[in-house]
Amino acid sequence: MWLSLTGLLFGQHAWAAQAKPTFHAYLTTTQANSNRPRTIAQEHFECSDTIYAVLEVTAPDRQQATDHLLVVNWLDPADKLQEKTRVEFKSYGKGTRAWAWLRLSGSSGASIGQMFDPSFGMSEFIGKWRAEISIDKKKFKTIHFDVLC
Repeated sequence: MWLSLTGLLFGQHAWAAQAKPTFHAYLTTTQANSNRPRTIAQEHFECSDTIYAVLEVTAPDRQQATDHLLVVNWLDPADKLQEKTRVEFKSYGKGTRAWAWLRLSGSSGASIGQMFDPSFGMSEFIGKWRAEISIDKKKFKTIHFDVLC
């Protein structure tokens, strides 16, 4: 009995030493008076918002940083790839955040019309979008969101 219990304890210890990081992803906008993303998830955005895809990493305590690659494909309401963002980052145990962002802009000259009508020149952006998030070249999560003006 003692031998099997010891094997179980050693097996659990080996598993804990090889534990992989966990990831949490969400979309949000900019914090007030900052160029950093908020920590509150959102599903609805204005045409003028900077939309952040935030990735929070919780990893086992490690002495060395771990390299990761975050890729976000931003697909517009017509289901076309609007933007592809790649972010290389290192996770340092608990509390690492990485993000990619999307900022929509209309055609040149649209900014003058937007002073009177925020949706001027932005009609192609209004609707249901999706952000396809991959981590380390593996599809992780698809998040659906709305852009309204």
